[in-house]
Amino acid sequence: MIAAADLPVTPLAEESSASQVGGIVQQVVRTLKGAQRFIERRRAPRHAYPYPIRMWPVRPGYVLGGTLETVGSGWTVVGKHLSAGGLDFYSHEPIAERKVIIRLECGDTEPVELLTELTWCRFGHHGLYVNGGRFLRTLPSHRVGTAD
Repeated sequence: MIAAADLPVTPLAEESSASQVGGIVQQVVRTLKGAQRFIERRRAPRHAYPYPIRMWPVRPGYVLGGTLETVGSGWTVVGKHLSAGGLDFYSHEPIAERKVIIRLECGDTEPVELLTELTWCRFGHHGLYVNGGRFLRTLPSHRVGTAD
């Protein structure tokens, strides 16, 4: 086994200046960004949102009638991205419902609830489904009611 004392000590000719190190780091970052060659199709920038999201399916037909009634006790999913127009998230099962109410926690203030239309679902990595949808409208902090 080699001990630290056995390693040869080589003096550095000179230390790199901060600008040299910064230039190399910028070159590495440009290389990484250059490797991501995809077309961004979104209208609004996405933000990472790796937090639990509470979700309830909306009883069909109630959205058009002006009242919202949820079905069952809902479920919790894990967020992926959030934008002004919508969100995407991970779930263990594919979600068949098209209209759901989601609750986003907002730190110390009241949570925000939004009527959301789920528009896509695909099987992703690690046995999880990736789902996404667009926000239709905000809701009062307490929904109309729950039907079981």
